[in-house]
Amino acid sequence: MPAEAAVKMRFIGADDNTTAARGIDASKGLPTFATALRRYRGHSALWSCPVCGSALVQPTNASVPSTGTYRVERRCPECERRDTVEAGLGEVNEFDRHLVQGRDALEADYRRFAMRTMSEDAERIIAALRSGALQPSDF
Repeated sequence: MPAEAAVKMRFIGADDNTTAARGIDASKGLPTFATALRRYRGHSALWSCPVCGSALVQPTNASVPSTGTYRVERRCPECERRDTVEAGLGEVNEFDRHLVQGRDALEADYRRFAMRTMSEDAERIIAALRSGALQPSDF
């Protein structure tokens, strides 16, 4: 997403009960350098966590309030931060495209992993049959 198309979000609320969720260095009670840098740069996308910077933020609920913008409840799986933001249709559509791309990447990885595992299993069975380690009574 180009910098000039950065998401304009308004944070409604957040579950910041933990020190880690707030990006605070527990030993000093100050924001970590990474957290401070992310806050300085601002938020660039609905799927970006404003605390830990993860690109894996997931929607947990969405609604269209009377203002015409979308209210999206989100959860970061890495730092467990939960918040609610309001965003326009363009940002929500971009978020949806990002989620679809992520799902497609996971499915492709799963298929590759399953094929590799099945191929390795088949090779082991063939080797066992050739060596006589498997007998009909084994099945």
